Amino acid sequence: MPDITILSDSEIVVTGELADHRCVVTSDDLHTVTGWELKTEGLCRDDVCVPVPDRSTLGDGDGRVDVGAVAAALDRRLVTDPERAVAALSVDRSTRLRTVTSGEVVDVTLPDLDGSAHRLSEWSGTKKLLVCWASW
Repeated sequence: MPDITILSDSEIVVTGELADHRCVVTSDDLHTVTGWELKTEGLCRDDVCVPVPDRSTLGDGDGRVDVGAVAAALDRRLVTDPERAVAALSVDRSTRLRTVTSGEVVDVTLPDLDGSAHRLSEWSGTKKLLVCWASW
């Protein structure tokens, strides 16, 4: 299996396979990427376990795990770009909801039309429209 980059809380390069909107890694790398482990009780992280009634939906039985299926079981989302060997894993739904409803944003730095860098915090207390697009 070739190396793939998975973006989550950080950028992690693991050996895996990206094809047909699937991201398959070893069960050891699953823990590295997500912090969760596949155990007999289900998907576990520290003292928390999420039951998985049909474990065969998560892996192939040869120690390889489908990160997308794990993400779905944990109420997360996974998007893949097999051509570039990159996958991105979202945070869980409760974190996404808390972030959206809090009205807080990450203080990113972006260029304006002239190329000058600006931080979002520069406009604190004022309304701005941020337009984003992607070619895909």
